[in-house]
Amino acid sequence: MATAIPFHRAVVEDPAFAPELTGSQDPFTVHTRWIETEFVNDIKPFAAPADAGTGDEPGRGTVVVEVGGRRLVA
Repeated sequence: MATAIPFHRAVVEDPAFAPELTGSQDPFTVHTRWIETEFVNDIKPFAAPADAGTGDEPGRGTVVVEVGGRRLVA
């Protein structure tokens, strides 16, 4: 399942976001447009395993969840 976890890890491990992790004395330099303007995105895209398919479409399956007492199939 694709998630945003790799992105979040990359952000919090970036020296600009957490300078103390790298031993840097530089001040905190992240700002509201930091991701769009300065973040280097070298995260590999998600690729589902080849055997993840359970139906006619590879990589797709059925999930059953209960929300508010009702069972939903997605």
